[in-house]
Amino acid sequence: MKLTPIDDSLEVFIAVAAVNISIRGHGGAVADELLSRCIDAGRKRASEMGRARLIVTGNIHVENFPSQRMVIRAGLEPVGLPVGDYQRWRLVLALR
Repeated sequence: MKLTPIDDSLEVFIAVAAVNISIRGHGGAVADELLSRCIDAGRKRASEMGRARLIVTGNIHVENFPSQRMVIRAGLEPVGLPVGDYQRWRLVLALR
């Protein structure tokens, strides 16, 4: 996870998230928990830094539909058009 302050925001870029193939197909619960913990860690760090908002971003392959469903459940939305085979997704959370 890369943390970068932007104005009064903290941007968290999730570079990679993976679930072991042996537990895939369990309704996304494990993947949802992983993403939730990443967002919570970013929220905590942003609060500690006194930032007004948290921006969570990540890139997902345009054909990775399980990951797209996971980020949609977490509230992320696609940003712009895909670049090559990847789409940028983002969640903006107001902290104050």
